[in-house]
Amino acid sequence: DARALFWAGTLLRAHPRAGRWVALGEALLLQEMRRQVLPDGGHWERSPSYHIQVLLDLLDCALIARASGEALWERGAPTLERMFGFLQQIVFPDGELPLLNDSILGYTPDPTEVLAAGARLFPETILPPSDISGRLVDRLLGPGEDAPRAVEKPRRRTAGSALLADSGYAVLRASGPSGLEQVIFDAGDVGPRAVAGHAHADTLSFVLWAAGRLRLIDPGVYEYPSGEWRDYFRSTSAHNTVTVDARDSTTFWGSFRVGRPAPVRLTHWDASRPIVEAEH
Repeated sequence: DARALFWAGTLLRAHPRAGRWVALGEALLLQEMRRQVLPDGGHWERSPSYHIQVLLDLLDCALIARASGEALWERGAPTLERMFGFLQQIVFPDGELPLLNDSILGYTPDPTEVLAAGARLFPETILPPSDISGRLVDRLLGPGEDAPRAVEKPRRRTAGSALLADSGYAVLRASGPSGLEQVIFDAGDVGPRAVAGHAHADTLSFVLWAAGRLRLIDPGVYEYPSGEWRDYFRSTSAHNTVTVDARDSTTFWGSFRVGRPAPVRLTHWDASRPIVEAEH
């Protein structure tokens, strides 16, 4: 709704209420950016799919603001930069997303293409992918001489290990005998305490990339309607972690409700080794 208000006011300048729409839309967008985007750049749902969707919605508004001279671009750019930085940390070397919480492959544009747009906007902090098609970056930002051009399978440059403490993810990277190895370890809150409808009981679970492919996965979400399969895919036993007495680490009160989220405590982090420890 905030996005629609801002778009309408910005694009329909002749309308007598346009100024009011712009002001209200901008105020709501900035309010939700402060509320929903965590200090480490992650979206509070802890779902990479929703992270990209929200990032692109905000990016659309910010680019319209930049083109029309509205203040939203200047005020919102630091949040966008943090969101691009978070995405840069969690994607796998082939550019795919980890399917954490309610995430689905193909729900959003190619993450590598999204990162290419980030690299064009924030070249000092976002690494450009090695090879991309350039379709999304050209649509969002317009053709540019520095726009990367397509060759075969998208690859991306990788950042080092990082603790995304606010989102609760530790990303560990190291060089193994068969190339880059990457682990994403879940050691944080399952979602926003108020409404964690897209949360899974995945505390202390991990995914593993090694020897050129994803080896241990998070299955993401199988379906949204209430039922046996949604319950199973949210359960602790569907993730790479310990299950005690067949109980979930987080208690659910329904298909989109959380009763008791797992209390998590990070006990050790060393990016140089890299190693992480946590408990709940």
